Amino acid sequence: MFVLNHYRTYQDTYLYQICQKLFGLAISLGKTCTQIRKTGIKGETTELKSVSFTEIRKKTIIMKVFAVLAFALLCVTAPAWGKTFTKCSLAKTLYAHGIPKSELPDWVCLVQHESGFRTDAVGALNSNGTRDYGLFQINNQYWCQGNVKSYNECHIACTSLLSDDITNALNCAKKIKAQQGFKAWYGWLNYCQKSKPSVSECF
Repeated sequence: MFVLNHYRTYQDTYLYQICQKLFGLAISLGKTCTQIRKTGIKGETTELKSVSFTEIRKKTIIMKVFAVLAFALLCVTAPAWGKTFTKCSLAKTLYAHGIPKSELPDWVCLVQHESGFRTDAVGALNSNGTRDYGLFQINNQYWCQGNVKSYNECHIACTSLLSDDITNALNCAKKIKAQQGFKAWYGWLNYCQKSKPSVSECF
């Protein structure tokens, strides 16, 4: 065990403070971070005694292991977020998922005005305390499970609606449309009834 036990310059006071913050007043595996003497104002010297670098190294390794494990878990469980479609890339993706070409202008218009083509869009808090999630801005009170009591008719977590893979979000949106039509979305009601974008140039 290597123990620091000699005088150093003022910078050691800073090291001592770091030691205290990181490991507390007592390191459970070994010695304590002990300040024995501090003298003077300018050029002050500090004697640091009984700081075990072996024990600090053990603590550091443990923290690194936990950090790596936490990062690995995050990578496994977190969906890929943040894709922004263009009009044509969305039209092609919807068509590949079985949306008929005749409906594509409605879906594209709806998505444009609901989420701005973003898969990771989360709406502002609604007046009833709910939020809307994802490309189709699906509400967490009725269709997905979030942080409020929900009917969860799509049987899905709201965070799953934020994935770049729109399969789950589209399946839920199809269910909403089958029950309520496009009128379920204010974006469609306010902007898409009279005028819809053409997607003919996308194919």
